[in-house]
Amino acid sequence: MLSGTLSESSYQLLTCDEQFWAQSYDFLLSCGYQLRPRYHPEWVPSWGLKRHPIGGECDDFLKSYNTNALDALCIKDNQKVVLKRVNEKELKIFRHLDTLRSDAKNHTIPLLDVIPFPGTEWTFVVMPYCRRFNSPPFHCRDEFVDAMTQYIEPPRRA
Repeated sequence: MLSGTLSESSYQLLTCDEQFWAQSYDFLLSCGYQLRPRYHPEWVPSWGLKRHPIGGECDDFLKSYNTNALDALCIKDNQKVVLKRVNEKELKIFRHLDTLRSDAKNHTIPLLDVIPFPGTEWTFVVMPYCRRFNSPPFHCRDEFVDAMTQYIEPPRRA
């Protein structure tokens, strides 16, 4: 199911993990999720192939350092989401936690969509794009303690 038409020179600029996302671009687009331009099958670096960009002057220069998750755009509602590539065991955990959504102690990120990836052992789970846990920064000890309590507070068993 993996197919991508990135030019060889552009393809070589991607890490092995990024190449997976580039090869998945068309499939995910057909499911309603658009990856960043860097992973488009016809991507040509905005800085050109001859020179190297300085710092963050080019958005498409930024690599993904998380091998199994990537931000994307939900085409239907133009919302930023995160796609995570999971195996069957992880999917069971995601689905179980999602069944506990009504529990006030369930502070896990909601599951928006599940996309089986044909021809592979992978499934993509779609979640809302969230900010880092410490953004904005904690202003007092109580905020920090409250956040940590929520992180370790288990939901009730179903």
